[in-house]
Amino acid sequence: MKKLFDLLQKPKPFAPHTTAFWDDEHISKGMLEAHLAPDVDAASRTDAFMDASADFIARRLPPEYYEDVLDLGCGPGLYAKRLRDRGYKVKGLDVSKRSIRYAKEHFSDIDFVCQDYLALQETNKYDLVLIMYCDFAVLPPDKRKRLLKIVHQALRKDGRFMFDVFTPEAFANREESHSWFQEDGGFFREDSYLCLESYIPYDDDVHLERFVLIEQDGGVEAIHNWHQAYDGNRIDEELKASGFSVESSYADAKGAATKKSDTLCVIASKE
Repeated sequence: MKKLFDLLQKPKPFAPHTTAFWDDEHISKGMLEAHLAPDVDAASRTDAFMDASADFIARRLPPEYYEDVLDLGCGPGLYAKRLRDRGYKVKGLDVSKRSIRYAKEHFSDIDFVCQDYLALQETNKYDLVLIMYCDFAVLPPDKRKRLLKIVHQALRKDGRFMFDVFTPEAFANREESHSWFQEDGGFFREDSYLCLESYIPYDDDVHLERFVLIEQDGGVEAIHNWHQAYDGNRIDEELKASGFSVESSYADAKGAATKKSDTLCVIASKE
């Protein structure tokens, strides 16, 4: 009971999950299904969005000049496949064994590696590094800084780093909320469980989607999905401090013109 009450307190910013998430045997099944759902923005964007995004990348950063691509957090290889089809050589990294297994089985001519991208150690190897669907901003500040250093090192001279983030606009109409629900087997657990789902805003445009799980055996765990919201100034400052400069920015990863939007997509050049 003490653990439950402890987990119901407001956690410190970017406190980690108390249980496995990305590579949990049960959760990874639902995560893969969400990745592959063609018309749902869930673990991946919709197929139509990714098609348009890959077309934009090929126009803006053509494979004739940016042939070698590193896709960080590649999931089951949906972007990697689209970029391969447009003439790129792609390597994909993801920590999920299930997603990488799917990618290898379905796109065997692409190099996929099951690895935490924060452990990457490669130098001057890629023309373009991608992190798609706002993955960059789920990391705490120290790990974002570390990732930028890793990406900078992995890129060749004049390489590009493309990623998207959520903006404050994505959370503008949300208020703190808490609600209980019961699942007779669902996304988080195979057996029945209770869940307290919360949205908690923090200072400095940090946002938490939290799921406190009460399992049948009395176990209690918390899943923390963190989001750092960004505007252009904050993006520019973090990139500049890590040896990048913003080359261009868009409302989304399809290349829409910059405007009031829930997302911001940036192409940064290695200095």
